[in-house]
Amino acid sequence: MGLKVNFGSLDHMWEAGKSLKKDGIEVLKLNFLKSRSQQDLAIAKEGELTIGTIDDIQKLHIRTVPLGEHARRISHQEQSQTLAVCSFQNDTDENEMHFVRLFDDQTFEMMSVYELETYECGCSIVSCSFTDVANTYYCVGTAIALPEEVEPTKGRILIFVVENGKLQLIVEKETTGAVYSLNSFHGKFLAAVNQKIQLYKWMASDEGSWELQLECGYHERVLSLCVQTRGDFIVVGDLIESISLLMYKREEGRFEELAHDRHMNWITAVEILDDDVFICAENKFNLLTLRTNAEAPTKEKRASSRPSASTTSACLSTAFTTAPL
Repeated sequence: MGLKVNFGSLDHMWEAGKSLKKDGIEVLKLNFLKSRSQQDLAIAKEGELTIGTIDDIQKLHIRTVPLGEHARRISHQEQSQTLAVCSFQNDTDENEMHFVRLFDDQTFEMMSVYELETYECGCSIVSCSFTDVANTYYCVGTAIALPEEVEPTKGRILIFVVENGKLQLIVEKETTGAVYSLNSFHGKFLAAVNQKIQLYKWMASDEGSWELQLECGYHERVLSLCVQTRGDFIVVGDLIESISLLMYKREEGRFEELAHDRHMNWITAVEILDDDVFICAENKFNLLTLRTNAEAPTKEKRASSRPSASTTSACLSTAFTTAPL
């Protein structure tokens, strides 16, 4: 006797007798399946039908480690088996004190702390390596938030190496604004400094020490808040002018703008899904996907991205992380 069973695609479920195609996986339309249990599950993909049972719900094991202060940014470094956190706390006079703290990634024991300067706050952090250099570094971007300034006009890029379980500052570079975003990029790193996108490379000085050298930049936005990369592509989220798509021309050592969204959006997070499709979040709790106009007949229209889909979120999104389904 045939029994009614459920069929599933990814993390969604549909009853037998219905047909749906989602994310490239097509749920087959079957009317019955001989089964001993109502917990049977069939998943159909191209050239493959998998039949199994549903296990009991597995609980996530979550460990909470109190910091005793506010965490702003975090980065993991596999080579040193550490976590670096940009954090801050208020002193007895309600003044903010900002730090870069280093933790063991297994025990979460605090190993080292670097206190930032007065009015300086950590805005971004990334673990990265540089071309022809064996070490891996933590790069921290900061802003000098003076009370009389509406927008910071100064900041710093700090390069740390982990030695003997301690954060060692080896290079610092002043910037002409807040360093809102940092990204490892082709053995170099990208910095979003106020309205500018800047590419820095790691160079040996005449004295034998290391220093950061600016290779090229892009200065056509209002305030660049978030940056993501894929290959030679760079997508920039702006405070007002939505997102822009850039390409890094390696041979010429420069950036070229390929497309930008002409709508006004305050972007809070951005991610590249593939070479033509991008997802971003804005400050009105909306998630947007945009696609380049590669098939457009004119260069002007090709330089304008077009909306692909949108949805409303229940909260403000500040980051995306890609993961396999």
